Amino acid sequence: MTGKIPKLWTKSFIFIVFTTFLFFFDLHMLNAGFPIFITQMKSSPILGGTMTTAFMFAAIVTRPFISVFLPKLEIKKSIIYTLIGIFGCISFSINNYSIPILISLRVLPGIGFGIITTLLATLATTIIPKKRLGEGIGFFGMATSLGASLAPAATIAIFHSFSFLYVLLFSLIVELLIFGCFLSMQTKPSYTLMPETVPISRKEAMIDYIFDKKILLPSILVFFYA
Repeated sequence: MTGKIPKLWTKSFIFIVFTTFLFFFDLHMLNAGFPIFITQMKSSPILGGTMTTAFMFAAIVTRPFISVFLPKLEIKKSIIYTLIGIFGCISFSINNYSIPILISLRVLPGIGFGIITTLLATLATTIIPKKRLGEGIGFFGMATSLGASLAPAATIAIFHSFSFLYVLLFSLIVELLIFGCFLSMQTKPSYTLMPETVPISRKEAMIDYIFDKKILLPSILVFFYA
């Protein structure tokens, strides 16, 4: 006989799915809005595209290296501090028309995006029962896709009806909602993660620590599928 199937949709899992959806929705609103804003302001699609490139490049570069510090991080505090930094960058973007400054203000949230998405995924795996890990990760991934898919439509609607200023203001409101969710989050001491992680003892082991060869093939498959 098989054992009792563990419950997937616990309060903790609903919380992490909901906040992940909000976070992806919030950041991808700006990814859709900044190119339109810059393109209209400077009549340069290249500069508009640079805004998204700066954000995504910073996020991609950050993700491999955050794994080195992951075992030492307290997830709740790390997410809250990073959210504060992202909130500050969005706030400084209001009524700012300097292209170099705006690009810099896209790089910093990109770093924050790389950090928080890694922490959210790690947190999700600690909450999802092992017997339902694949199913749980599927719903978690759907939250990221749903947020990223709905955000551009919301941005265009706000931009068309009002202005880019209101896109930024709405983004700040969503950011505050996410911040409030994590302030009220009840965490366990075990969320300082990962018991199976072994500290790096040799410099030459750094590259192996960041890039696990066992996940190379699945990563390549996901890359081509995406």
